[in-house]
Amino acid sequence: MNAAQTPTMLTVLRDFYHESFSGCARLKCGNDTLTLWFVRGALTHAKNEGGEVGWHALSSASKCRTEVVGKDASELPPERSVRLTPERLFAVLEDELGRNGKAQQFAPIPLHAHLEARFREMKKRINGLSSLHTRASQPSPQTESANTSHSGAAERERIVLEIGPRGATWTHIGDGQEILLEADTSLSTAELLRAGEELMMELGQLKRRAI
Repeated sequence: MNAAQTPTMLTVLRDFYHESFSGCARLKCGNDTLTLWFVRGALTHAKNEGGEVGWHALSSASKCRTEVVGKDASELPPERSVRLTPERLFAVLEDELGRNGKAQQFAPIPLHAHLEARFREMKKRINGLSSLHTRASQPSPQTESANTSHSGAAERERIVLEIGPRGATWTHIGDGQEILLEADTSLSTAELLRAGEELMMELGQLKRRAI
């Protein structure tokens, strides 16, 4: 990095990417402290002192002067809250700095506080639920996974269920956003679908209460 260049979240992340760093790094971003986890240079999890994770934690510090204050190559990520490729993540951060107006379509949408609270309550009573994320919908819905098992009746809304070796992901796509509910292999697909339906009922109530 150029010595004359003010270090930002973007330049720091690019440095870790080029180093192909794996492990944990602690950053000082303005008045906040951010902890990041990487796997071979790709950011997989982020958490700030306020408990925010993923993009929500990153976006609050994206424009601040950033300093690396600690690294630990032996510490593995406790979860995965960042799912953008490094290239897309860099594009989003460039957009935050006002360099690229098109990149914002890839930025995850911050979770509604009430939706987060409902998920935390669900996680306590439904063993196997692992994480909840929201993000902006991709502009081309043609390329869906071959593991799609169910589609919603509404023309612009659909449900996608993807099953992998580590578990399953339930995704609701509609209203310009995607809501992803992830579970490990201990939760059946039927239980995951029911959890998704419960989450959508909560979302519907939030929309009806919205002004």
